[in-house]
Amino acid sequence: MTDVSVIIPVYGDHPYKATLEKVTALWLRQSVPCEVIVAVAGTAGIPVAQGAKVIRGDFPRPGPGILRNFGARHARSPWLYMTDRDVAPVGDDYLARALKLAAGRTLAQPWMHRVEHLGFDQDVLSRPRPADPPYCYAVIDADGRLEPMGGEEIVWTEMDLENARLRVPGVKRPPRMKEIFGDGQPIQPAFAWGGLLLPNEVFFDLGGYCERYVGWGGEDDDMLVKVAGDGTVRRAWDLDRSLVCVHVEHTHPHRRTDAYAANRALLKERRAMGHRRMIEEDGKR
Repeated sequence: MTDVSVIIPVYGDHPYKATLEKVTALWLRQSVPCEVIVAVAGTAGIPVAQGAKVIRGDFPRPGPGILRNFGARHARSPWLYMTDRDVAPVGDDYLARALKLAAGRTLAQPWMHRVEHLGFDQDVLSRPRPADPPYCYAVIDADGRLEPMGGEEIVWTEMDLENARLRVPGVKRPPRMKEIFGDGQPIQPAFAWGGLLLPNEVFFDLGGYCERYVGWGGEDDDMLVKVAGDGTVRRAWDLDRSLVCVHVEHTHPHRRTDAYAANRALLKERRAMGHRRMIEEDGKR
């Protein structure tokens, strides 16, 4: 049996589909036994590392939540790790450390380094060089090490997350990244918003992800509301900022679509229901 099933959804024309082979390779190199399940909408071929399992489904209205549920139903492990195709672990002990930090509960939102690309040949990213204060934007050097890009500003703000006011870290893009990606979102989270490690049985007790979200946006916020409803979620960025992943930066054209607006309206509607009713509704699928 494996210890952790890593679930990655793939659908649509994501600009960083090319990262998937490297991302799956990094997950498969973890020190704890794990399986990598790539849940795909459609039949188009996608590159994955040898050993990753690709499962395909025909969904009339695909979205990451639907695909993560599909992947979880094929999982063989007591723990599930929910992530995305453009997010990779730093260090081959990432999952081992995350399991220890979870302490039997749900672990959410590890600290995240934002990079331009996964332009490296190393099998495993090295540990980042410690920095105080912590940094978000990074470059990967020729040896596979992460180094601060510089020029950013970490901003701590009060946010309403999962019906609770929390002081959370955000980051203002450094000039180099503003030139590439613009500054349409002046402050971004300094952690992986939807990164989630939780027991398999807890996932299904929660009803999995709500499948009413179509396309990108909202399903991970929705799941966090349900997970945090009983107060047992542990925030990795608050407990240990040396547990980090990397995200390949990209633009967000979906934010200007009708589907995204509909997802935000649905999230507002469901949050008003309260987490218990949300879980009950999703369990009836």
